[in-house]
Amino acid sequence: MKTVPEKIKMIKHTLIPAVGIVFMAWLLSLPGWRVDLTQEKRYTLHPVTREMLKKLPGDVQVTVYLEGNMPAGFKRLATATGQMLELFERLSRHRLTYRFVDPLENADPKARRQMVESLYEKGLQPTNVKMKDETENLSEKLLIPGAILSYKNKEVAVNLLQKNIGATAEENLNHSIEMIEYAFVNALQGLMQDTVIQVAFIEGHGELDDYQTADISREMEMSLRYKVFRGRINKRVSCLDPYKVVIVAKPQMPFTESEKFVLDQYLMKGGRILWLLDKGQVNLDSLVGGMAFAFVRDCNLDDQLFRYGVRINQNLLQDVQCALVPVNIALQGETPRFVPVPFYYLPLIAPAGTHPVCRNLNLIRGEFVNTLDTVNPSASVKKIPLMMSSAMAKTTGIPAMISLREAKRNLAVRERKNPCLLGVLLEGVFTSNFKNRMISQLDVEEKNTIITESKPTRMAVIADGDIIKNSVRYTEAGAQILPLGFDRYSHQTYGNREFLMNLINYLAGDERILELRNRQVMLRLLDKARIKREKIKWKIINVMLPLAVILGAAILVQELRRRKYRPLPE
Repeated sequence: MKTVPEKIKMIKHTLIPAVGIVFMAWLLSLPGWRVDLTQEKRYTLHPVTREMLKKLPGDVQVTVYLEGNMPAGFKRLATATGQMLELFERLSRHRLTYRFVDPLENADPKARRQMVESLYEKGLQPTNVKMKDETENLSEKLLIPGAILSYKNKEVAVNLLQKNIGATAEENLNHSIEMIEYAFVNALQGLMQDTVIQVAFIEGHGELDDYQTADISREMEMSLRYKVFRGRINKRVSCLDPYKVVIVAKPQMPFTESEKFVLDQYLMKGGRILWLLDKGQVNLDSLVGGMAFAFVRDCNLDDQLFRYGVRINQNLLQDVQCALVPVNIALQGETPRFVPVPFYYLPLIAPAGTHPVCRNLNLIRGEFVNTLDTVNPSASVKKIPLMMSSAMAKTTGIPAMISLREAKRNLAVRERKNPCLLGVLLEGVFTSNFKNRMISQLDVEEKNTIITESKPTRMAVIADGDIIKNSVRYTEAGAQILPLGFDRYSHQTYGNREFLMNLINYLAGDERILELRNRQVMLRLLDKARIKREKIKWKIINVMLPLAVILGAAILVQELRRRKYRPLPE
């Protein structure tokens, strides 16, 4: 029989470790005590994310539509999404909750179709994927890799899948995983934002109309962060002051000096301007007859942009990395036979550098693009390249004759130049274009004082006005707006919309959230051929080895017990 001290000693040896284990389990369950041992810190949230989640003013419900039978890559995306949302839920102290739903679980085809249409109207993009069953037969399935965030009476869509043309399926899924935190934080910002940011499209100079900019306008307003306006510059110098960002989208007629003064003073007050300009007066529709003449378009902005540090050159870019157009290759008198061929004046532009605006983006489709030069060096203005041509590009001066026949010829190696600058971001303190100039003749009000040095601000200049232009299909039912970046010949959608949304977000002052786009997750791919070749071997090892270890341990314990308790020889 055990004595009291022995019992107390036994209780101590049992109770103290148990309490310690429970305490450590509780401690490690707290968000701040999670230890991220991954090389790229994939389970560590950015300080901006942590701050936003801790300050959530109300309950947010996240519904993720990645559930059910799907390829392994999408299961990996779903797992990564769930892990990220688990961190969000814990850090927000369960103000943010989430659930996974299979949108196609209903057996009724009509109900499934209505569900897909409803989610598409909310902003989610369905995608068709091919997957193999157990018999190695291919089948096609519709997936909706996205989520809907709900807060009070507001909803915002998050598309989780990155579709970068030229990247492999594994690379696209990896990029999608890298962007999960940014995608949800960007959506939360729209839900939590009390006041919307006002953005203005300038009109009055033949700019793109509201139909041609409908897709980007819809995308801005669906983010719940922006309100889009359109209008002309009037005589009041302060007429643009209410707007955080002003967009000049492909003007075709000159600006007056008074209008330039209003834009200049808006910039001096800290306003942000997105210039989308063309030097060449030509478009793809003008080539219906096979040839068109490219004239020089003068919008009377050269001196102003030069003062700010940029010059748009009077040329057109020809790039081997380009989109396709259908060209009739039949001889005269034969039945027309159209085949898709590369057209060098429709470059597919890769975003340049590692700036958050450009990271993990699809190619951007351009149309009759000019090149840029940075000029007028200034220590107070930082210039960051945003868009560059490929190394297999050349330029053609304008005026010039453009012909579809050029699609049939190869761009000679000797004609190619170094990569050309096509878009640039400028940040800093700018000098007014009207410094040391007489302004008494300008037809504007409130011109008693002129601001000659700007507040710290930023602008972007893109040498292609068509980059923001969506195609419009006119039918008897009305105008049908096609997605921005959609190529009507190849039926592919390029990254124009994402690039412009990132750029507008940055101009509007969301650089802290855009930093989340710098997250990198290393792509560690398995050897698929070896997996297929050694599948049976590894299945046997994974099943039999644990059993063998357990059996060996049992035999060893039994043998040790037998030796320890065997009777002593007499």
